[in-house]
Amino acid sequence: MRRLILSGLLLAGLVQFAAAQSGSVNVRGTPTSGHEVITVSTTAIGITADLCGVGNQGTALIGVVGNSIYASLYSPTATPAIGDFTLTPGTFLAVTPARNLRMIRVSSNATVTVQCFE
Repeated sequence: MRRLILSGLLLAGLVQFAAAQSGSVNVRGTPTSGHEVITVSTTAIGITADLCGVGNQGTALIGVVGNSIYASLYSPTATPAIGDFTLTPGTFLAVTPARNLRMIRVSSNATVTVQCFE
């Protein structure tokens, strides 16, 4: 019986380790009705005003759908560049406060989805 319990705990630990290796993003809160799809082009863009609460103070989960983007998180007026985060399709990023997110395409127009949380 001890061997069976130990095997179960070991297996649970391996499953947890595998999940951590897959690069999950943890977001606190409940999804809101704030959702949008943004085309990211040659001009830096952020999330629509007040989409994630008054002044975009809430959390936004960003998913890159098509083509890569540069993203900055430190200023609502920044223009991201190669020295900032590079996000590729299939990448997710949680940002709090959402107002600080700025995005610009890497080489071709990109598409991102935004889901707000409260």
